Amino acid sequence: MEKLRTQIEVPEDHRIHLDMTLPEEVPSGPAELTLTISPRARTSAKADLMSFAGSLSGSALAKRNSVAVQRELRDEWD
Repeated sequence: MEKLRTQIEVPEDHRIHLDMTLPEEVPSGPAELTLTISPRARTSAKADLMSFAGSLSGSALAKRNSVAVQRELRDEWD
């Protein structure tokens, strides 16, 4: 099995055309092609992390004693 990567720009109509030369090690004949889409982040990792800031402030756990909550979670395994 060979793994190939290429970077593309997705056009407005969302239609892409692949024109790739496969390595010689790939035998000719029937094959299965799997396409994995991994959107590239347009923002920095720091900006993504900051989107979570304050998201637990309204949580019932956030209002409790953090040490007591940690002990309860740890003691669940006993």
